[in-house]
Amino acid sequence: MGLAVVASLGFVVWLTTVGFFFLFSTADSRNGSFVFALGYVSFLEWLAFSYMAVPFIPGIRKRIVAALYPAFGIVIGLFIVRATIAALITHTVPFLDSTRTHLVCAIIGFLPFLFLMGILLVLNTWQAEQTEQLTSERADLASTGADVTEIYQIFLNNRRHLGEAGFLAIEPQLKRLKERFQFCTPFHRQSVNAPHIGDEIQQKITSLQQLVQAIPTAPQNEASAQTIQQTVAQILQQMERREKLLVK
Repeated sequence: MGLAVVASLGFVVWLTTVGFFFLFSTADSRNGSFVFALGYVSFLEWLAFSYMAVPFIPGIRKRIVAALYPAFGIVIGLFIVRATIAALITHTVPFLDSTRTHLVCAIIGFLPFLFLMGILLVLNTWQAEQTEQLTSERADLASTGADVTEIYQIFLNNRRHLGEAGFLAIEPQLKRLKERFQFCTPFHRQSVNAPHIGDEIQQKITSLQQLVQAIPTAPQNEASAQTIQQTVAQILQQMERREKLLVK
């Protein structure tokens, strides 16, 4: 709906522009300069309304970093203002009013615009890649954190199978592990000194999940509780070691 409104408004503005050009000109004055001026103004209008249409085009909007969108607008706005002023000068000063002068002036103004837009596009591409990588990392971390939360909940549901002593020995550590995942660094960021520590932690969490799920059927509940406690302690130690290595 928004795109249709912008497109309709742009078309109306363009028709109005064409009408003004023909209304305030004579047949004799509609030479090469006239055609160039009409085409140039039409291009500036298209540029402005294209910028306004970007938020309503999902395919393009997803590729533009939100923080850089205003910067694109500033560059486009400055270019349009500069181009308008230059066009007014070249069309009102008699000795400058020629197709060649208009073309040279347009090219001189267009080159800095292309340069700045190129810089912004490079920054946009780099920032989009960083954001996508961070989103992917956070998604993996959230998935592992959800697994740990599920493990904690299963553990609470199996409280009666462990006995009070076993439950009280494990619950604080397991709760600490669950809370630790709210603040830890994503596992895609690995330390040079321990490149596989993230994978090792995830493998330990898988083992912990199996141990907790097996609590109701474990033949020796005391031994089961001790194994779970040791596994949780090992995961916490590995996570602390990993964070310290990443800081170095």
